[in-house]
Amino acid sequence: MGSRVKLDGVECRTEGQQAVARVRLSLDDDVRTGTSSAPAAGSGWQRAVAEATLRAISAFVGGTVVFALDSVAEVRAGRHPLIVVTIVMHDGRRE
Repeated sequence: MGSRVKLDGVECRTEGQQAVARVRLSLDDDVRTGTSSAPAAGSGWQRAVAEATLRAISAFVGGTVVFALDSVAEVRAGRHPLIVVTIVMHDGRRE
């Protein structure tokens, strides 16, 4: 089985009215970090973490693929909240 990207950590903090997220991913010994911010109200925290994750993933693939955050929603599965993220991926040929 091939290697997979591993979530090494998520850090969140506020700076004024902004939610700032830093996500650290690794693939074998290669570590990449993504950072993003969004308004600290509503779904801003989830959007900041999702965007930071996409930026870290983008660092692995370089400029060959562009990822864009489409939407973030919290849904429930029984008693447990789940965050559902939809993204758009563009590789220069199709979306």
